[in-house]
Amino acid sequence: MRLHKFQLSQRHVRLLKFWAEYVGAILTAGSIIVSAAFYLKDRPTRQAASILAAWNLIAEMDEQHIDGGRTEALLELRSHHVSFAGLRVDDAILQDVDLSGTDLSDSSFRGVRFSHSQMRNSNLTRADLRQAVFSDGCDFGDAQLNDVKVSGARLALCTLDGANLQGASADSGTSFDGASLKGADITNSEFQRTNFDNTVLSNLLSTW
Repeated sequence: MRLHKFQLSQRHVRLLKFWAEYVGAILTAGSIIVSAAFYLKDRPTRQAASILAAWNLIAEMDEQHIDGGRTEALLELRSHHVSFAGLRVDDAILQDVDLSGTDLSDSSFRGVRFSHSQMRNSNLTRADLRQAVFSDGCDFGDAQLNDVKVSGARLALCTLDGANLQGASADSGTSFDGASLKGADITNSEFQRTNFDNTVLSNLLSTW
């Protein structure tokens, strides 16, 4: 029996190469879709684990005079839109943390050293900021600071424009030296003997 040698034309070779690449692309896409499906399926579990780990780190570092990863933990929690109401990070050192627009009501930041931090439009109602130090242009613009405690706190060069400071309590150890409180509401606040040297106090909604 004679065997005939089978030869492919250039056209057939190109067609086979095209279909091989096409099938390979389909298989790759299918693999990606399956991986994505498993990722999305497990996403709630991973998110819960990430949130729990962040809260555990904050709790473990309580009252320690270092950052200890708390800045990253706070930013991680913020990315999940977690409420910070009742948060306690006393004596922490926090740098470049942005908590703008978050709920920080009833939180405790006693003795915390903030720098380059943002809390614009945040709710800090009844927060405890006693002995805290805010430096390098911390921004509290339009924040809710009702009934906040700032005795002994230093908010030099901070921006509190448009902030609501109704019922806030300070003392002679509180300093707003060089800060800006343009348009802030200080109704029923206690600021006797507080340092307002070089402070911008234009358009206040009340006087003390």
